[in-house]
Amino acid sequence: MPKPPLDRFTIDIGGNAAGQVITGHGDTAHLGHAETVPADATRGGADETGTDAQERQDRRAAGRIIVVADAQGSGRRTTDRQRLRTRQDLFQIFQTGADALDRPLNDLDPTDRGDGLQLVVSPEVVSPADLLDVFLVTVAAALHEHAEASSDATRLRLRIAVHFGYVDRAGEGWSGEPLVHAARLVDADEVRLRLQDSRDACLALVVSDDFHRTIVRHGYAHAGPSDYDRVDVAEKETSSHAWVRLI
Repeated sequence: MPKPPLDRFTIDIGGNAAGQVITGHGDTAHLGHAETVPADATRGGADETGTDAQERQDRRAAGRIIVVADAQGSGRRTTDRQRLRTRQDLFQIFQTGADALDRPLNDLDPTDRGDGLQLVVSPEVVSPADLLDVFLVTVAAALHEHAEASSDATRLRLRIAVHFGYVDRAGEGWSGEPLVHAARLVDADEVRLRLQDSRDACLALVVSDDFHRTIVRHGYAHAGPSDYDRVDVAEKETSSHAWVRLI
């Protein structure tokens, strides 16, 4: 199947523009207003300081694919040595996935979450289809290999959530509602229970409804809609449904 064209998430409007702006992705459109800005506000000028440039960059929204991974049953690892081993194994497995993409893991902008990992991926670096069909399939295979060589006490099982949306660069990190939504998906009780009740699965992959509707439902990945089950998510301020696949 040929790869779909990469989506462009960011829009730069040059010049001294004003008026209504409409942008969209999939079935969703967003109506906003382009403010009149001085010509030198969109590029560095002679009198611009490094702080000014950083603040402007921090405010700029960028479309990203959000991946949040969490180790199932991490609370059972009660010693520092056990927790360190889990983190080392997790990073090694994700590095294996990045190797399958022929990219360094840093290209996926990883952030250590203690007992998990967050990636903020540009679709121009890794397409949504490659993220599902190459990276996450490789991660799942690496988890199964790890399980074969591990005892029940050290077996690593993951819940991984995938979502996308506009996030803001904030210094060395990212900020935005899509990050929160992905975190709520990976923590959902229904997702935890599905992985817990499975004897064979090492990975519970949960994708947001937006990601499912835009990518999975249209056949851009090898695993189609019939491979996912709909689940309801009610975590803190999040109330939605998502789609789960056990691998």
